[in-house]
Amino acid sequence: MECGGCRIVELIGRGSMGAVYKAKHVGLNRYVAVKLLPSVSNDPELVKRLLFEARAIAKLEHPNIVQVYDV
Repeated sequence: MECGGCRIVELIGRGSMGAVYKAKHVGLNRYVAVKLLPSVSNDPELVKRLLFEARAIAKLEHPNIVQVYDV
């Protein structure tokens, strides 16, 4: 399965809002974590809030904070 330029390798974990997968980013040629949130995709306000948070996190650079490559 592919998602946003990433080839899904395996499931890492599942939570109440979605699942996290180990994936290989095709363009960057490195392993990444991909979080899929199918349970929230029908709620426009929640999607808007999650995009706002992802954009804010993407601006941060710290070794203990994951990097955001795509939303």
